[in-house]
Amino acid sequence: MVRFNRISALSAALIFGVAVAALCAASPALGADKEQQTTLFVNLTSDDLWNCQMALGYAEKVHELGYPVVVFLNVRAVRLADKNLPQPRMALTGQTPREALTKLIETGITVYVCPSCAKQAGMTDESWMAGVKLGDPDMVAIQMHPMTKLMSY
Repeated sequence: MVRFNRISALSAALIFGVAVAALCAASPALGADKEQQTTLFVNLTSDDLWNCQMALGYAEKVHELGYPVVVFLNVRAVRLADKNLPQPRMALTGQTPREALTKLIETGITVYVCPSCAKQAGMTDESWMAGVKLGDPDMVAIQMHPMTKLMSY
């Protein structure tokens, strides 16, 4: 039987304190080195309202926690960035997906649109909403980075 005495309890408390301090130091909200931060890459393939609401809402919450976030609109989701298409409002927020995307962009989240999917959808550069970017090698580098976590809707 192992007995814990006062010194063992203090040692355990010290180890726990050091572990917590290390975790706090690595927190992105506390300014960790950008190369060491985990980035959330949200891959959105659908223009379904439930998918949009979940993906964009989750992206917003993760960004509020201090993590970098990238949203990639591809397949049918490219239609969300078409400023000429009417959109219904999402039930939980009352916003259209385009309004939610605009808010994300304004807070610093990068939103990319797949160029070939946009072409397939009949979109032109003039039909895109303000602030979205064309998917490019920089986006692929973010997606493939070892500190990136991918979430797909």
